[in-house]
Amino acid sequence: MFVPNFDVAGIEAPGGTRRVLRALREAGFTYDSRAHRIRRDGPGYTGRPAVGSHYEPGVLPG
Repeated sequence: MFVPNFDVAGIEAPGGTRRVLRALREAGFTYDSRAHRIRRDGPGYTGRPAVGSHYEPGVLPG
């Protein structure tokens, strides 16, 4: 999951902010205008589906 802060008002592009938001949606992102965040769920950089990490109490990786 990728969830950065993003304020579309700070982007100046031909076609305005609507074009930017449309391009983000077409690329698989969602935009939360209230929180100024974009989000994208999906595979990680390896191309495999995203997975959660699970640890036993008292056991840390590394």
